[in-house]
Amino acid sequence: MKLSFRLSLLFLIFMYSCKPKHQGEKKTGLFSNLVSITDNEDKGIKEIIAFYGGYCEYGVEKKIYTDKDNETNFWIKFSKSTTVDSLAKVAELPGSNIAYIFYKNLVKEKSNYNQIKSELIFSDGGTMKFSYTIPQLEKVKFKIQLVDKIVSLIKNKNFKDIKNYLIVDTALFKYDKDILISNLEKVEPEFGNASDFIPYGFTFSKAENGQEILHISGLIKRDKQSNYFSVNLDPNSLKDEIYSLNYQL
Repeated sequence: MKLSFRLSLLFLIFMYSCKPKHQGEKKTGLFSNLVSITDNEDKGIKEIIAFYGGYCEYGVEKKIYTDKDNETNFWIKFSKSTTVDSLAKVAELPGSNIAYIFYKNLVKEKSNYNQIKSELIFSDGGTMKFSYTIPQLEKVKFKIQLVDKIVSLIKNKNFKDIKNYLIVDTALFKYDKDILISNLEKVEPEFGNASDFIPYGFTFSKAENGQEILHISGLIKRDKQSNYFSVNLDPNSLKDEIYSLNYQL
């Protein structure tokens, strides 16, 4: 029998909070001075904290294998966040968004890691862990550009043009394009003018026929009533097309 083992090395541990740093405050953590992070990585961590509040621990994990390539992963542990607690029933959304916010700030650093991992610690003591490969996060970053295009059409009230992006696959989602567009137009006066799209997170899943589906959720900011917004699409397609959209997470 072939034996294998895994050796994990953890280093670079910091604690951050949503409170501003006081003069003279020092970094804490046993290994905090062994490895430094880049400006882009630091920017990503600070953006996560600004988004969710709470406390953030983070670090680098190296896994050494005897039977496959070694791995280097960046991990982020989040706790004491009322925003994360409020999303406990859809925990993968903040879990994935934390990984994405960090990733989208990286430039050359992307090649340093195999995965970005997130861990959520809730006020009741429960925890959930998520991990995303660099190729997965790159697909999300690419597809969010498409979501922004759809939101731009909503901002400009060009609802009929949204039909050009809808690819109805009845094996996956069944609906009438015209009815969908009509419903979007009807609720527009209630919500008011749209401004920005704020990503809340994403999930990867597979349909019964094996088709991979990327679900991206977020919030459309409006001058009357902001609304949830989500899109389902093929993460592997290079075309500007989506399977469906909805005003819910």
